Amino acid sequence: MAMKRFILLLIPVILLGFEACKKKTTDEPPVDNTNTFTVKSVAYPITKGALIYIQSKDNVYQLETFMYSNGVIIDTSGISGTGHGLMVHFISSDTLLAPGTYVYATSGAPMTWNEGLYFCNVDFARQTGTIGAIVSGSITVARNLTNYVFTFNTTADVGPLTGNYTGKLDYYYGDEKAKHPFGL
Repeated sequence: MAMKRFILLLIPVILLGFEACKKKTTDEPPVDNTNTFTVKSVAYPITKGALIYIQSKDNVYQLETFMYSNGVIIDTSGISGTGHGLMVHFISSDTLLAPGTYVYATSGAPMTWNEGLYFCNVDFARQTGTIGAIVSGSITVARNLTNYVFTFNTTADVGPLTGNYTGKLDYYYGDEKAKHPFGL
């Protein structure tokens, strides 16, 4: 009799357990937007980065940054592969990209950016996919010795472009891969 009562009590518990394991279709937690950018309401992953030193004059440095997905390859021969990414041309007071908020401007002053591109589903060999311009807004940069944090609050040619990237950047000097100044 005790066993029968135990089984009868166990059935509702099992049914509740199955109900709790069902995938929820509403009230899902928000998607983690770290290392993605969003344009036209679609989020694209960016998992790697590169910082390219272009030139300097009077302690003002021109640097290009790329943040891109796993299928994209950036090396001393250029860019290839397939995937998504961002490119921004920064004007900085530091060869490693000074931390702070950069605003769009064509003045060439430090703490500005003057050119930006996004690319989505691009196959560089076949020259297919979408490439567009980032035309205004601000980009916040934070840095410690090993990682950068970028926060994009910008506007592209098709509307808002937002995103975040946290991670290391491969460091290039012109068209050569350079050793990071701190050996990282």
